[in-house]
Amino acid sequence: MARLIEAGRIDIKGLESKVTYHDPCDLGRNSGIFNEPRYILGQIPGLELVELADNREYCPCCGSGGDLLASNQDMAMEVARQKVDEVLVTGTNAVVTACPSCVRAISMARTAARVKLSVVDIGEVLWKAIGN
Repeated sequence: MARLIEAGRIDIKGLESKVTYHDPCDLGRNSGIFNEPRYILGQIPGLELVELADNREYCPCCGSGGDLLASNQDMAMEVARQKVDEVLVTGTNAVVTACPSCVRAISMARTAARVKLSVVDIGEVLWKAIGN
């Protein structure tokens, strides 16, 4: 996505939103990819990115890493609930990530906590920003 944006192959119209970004374990700490997602979000007119207090290589797990959600759901949901609390402190209305497991765990914790918070994949955000 970042390469397509850099090449001018995506016409981004914009999206009025205030979001934070959760760095997934595999994409972030394991692969060292921190700048590209922020670049993508930064290219969307009207979108404001508010960083989590602990981000990039210091971003804690969402609760689904290492198949924790499958092996110990109670512990996973406690970790995910802490992530939801961390997101709420930012004052944003959405958390964006680039991992389906993170979307699932954070969404489950949000639902259990009865918190109004959008949890979306970065591809979905870009899709909406190009007018779909």
